[in-house]
Amino acid sequence: MRKALVVLVALVLLAGCGTGLEKKPATTLPAVTLAPLGGQGSSIDLRTLKGPVLLNFWANWCGPCKEELPIYQRFHADHGAVRLVGVNTLDTQPQLAEKMLAAAGATYPQVTDPDGKVLGAKYLPVLVMLDARGHVVYKKAIRIRSVAQLQSLVRKHLGV
Repeated sequence: MRKALVVLVALVLLAGCGTGLEKKPATTLPAVTLAPLGGQGSSIDLRTLKGPVLLNFWANWCGPCKEELPIYQRFHADHGAVRLVGVNTLDTQPQLAEKMLAAAGATYPQVTDPDGKVLGAKYLPVLVMLDARGHVVYKKAIRIRSVAQLQSLVRKHLGV
């Protein structure tokens, strides 16, 4: 019985080692075109985005999202090499979202995903980073508290 258990554990470990060496498939965003928030600007086809790109998913009812907007705006103003797009998601009151952006002085492009079809996220805010091929290299529900924190994440995951 003990010998059989040892053999079983060894087989499980060997199987795990083999899968650890395989390359993970590239993750891409769904083929969805999002309209500009408030009708200003251009629609964005997510599948065509090539990085470095940051996608900040937010909503007007999300307190941390509101606190982050000025941080993202400062990052946008100082880091022209990295494209930043705000995605207003799961938000049924776009006029409140527009007021929130105006209060934060946010000038970077904003699109809307009112049904949450892109992420299906339960928590906001969410940060997604895309590399030069348009592959998702970072996706996390995270609260950005400073430009330095955002810069560090961008350096780590996008090398910029």
